Amino acid sequence: MTASGEATAMQAYDPEEFRRFGHAAVDLLADSLSQAQSGIGPVLPPRTPEAVLERWPAPTERQPRLETLRQALEQSNHLHHPRYLGHQVSAPLPAAALCDLVGSLLNNGTAVFEMGPVTSILERRLIEWMAITARAQDGLGSSRILIKSVSRPFDAP
Repeated sequence: MTASGEATAMQAYDPEEFRRFGHAAVDLLADSLSQAQSGIGPVLPPRTPEAVLERWPAPTERQPRLETLRQALEQSNHLHHPRYLGHQVSAPLPAAALCDLVGSLLNNGTAVFEMGPVTSILERRLIEWMAITARAQDGLGSSRILIKSVSRPFDAP
């Protein structure tokens, strides 16, 4: 790390730096989740776009990554707060956030099988599950259209 807490190009991909920052970030997220679930603080911090903009550093100013994360958590809507009433989105499952972390690190899309072999298969299984849940006859019936539109390798009957 540089004196300002900024990662160098080599440190940005260092597994141990990733582990250190990841543990600190998950601890901060878990503390924020606990605080929100305890009803501490406002659900929706009062603000205007101008007020939020003033609280963030200018593009030429740098701050440590954990401070940026802490600031983002403090100034964001707290969907896990007991007073949150489903507005447009629901509170995400914490385990889903960790799965999103895996997806972000791997960056394997589903546009083509070669770039996302596992995600392409998981997408198909999810669609099959949705079809079964919706009581499609063979578990695939109504999902075949969806599968053909999103997963080219599965065009076979």
